[in-house]
Amino acid sequence: MKQHTITYLKNYRPYPFTLSTVDLRFELDPTQTRVRTRITMQRNAYGQDNNSALELTGESLELVSVQIDMRPLTKDEYSYDGNLLRIPEVPDQFTLEVETLINPQANTALEGLYLSSGNYCTQCEAEGFRRITCYPDRPDVPAV
Repeated sequence: MKQHTITYLKNYRPYPFTLSTVDLRFELDPTQTRVRTRITMQRNAYGQDNNSALELTGESLELVSVQIDMRPLTKDEYSYDGNLLRIPEVPDQFTLEVETLINPQANTALEGLYLSSGNYCTQCEAEGFRRITCYPDRPDVPAV
């Protein structure tokens, strides 16, 4: 069973980026659904500093590619440990593109995108969206 982390108000830090737009493209397949995510972002005034790395949560998915402003990043420019995509250096304003592969048929957690009786279903609350794509999966980070 997954261990939950408690965040106390005294430890809360605003997410250092604002999301302007989010565009999702799905190529549905029972075992290899391809998800292309395009997010327009900018640093916000509430970030801890102007050098904050971009950190996105992504679980139970295969990371295929990462681009910033249409430029593919090399594996030296980011890290992904199976739970967290971290890009240390990003501009103040940029468009991020992430491509992932997920397996709805094998998803028995019933979070993210899964198959049930032959139907594609999604469950993204409270933290299920991170099983679809790499994203700042926090309730305080909406696209504006």
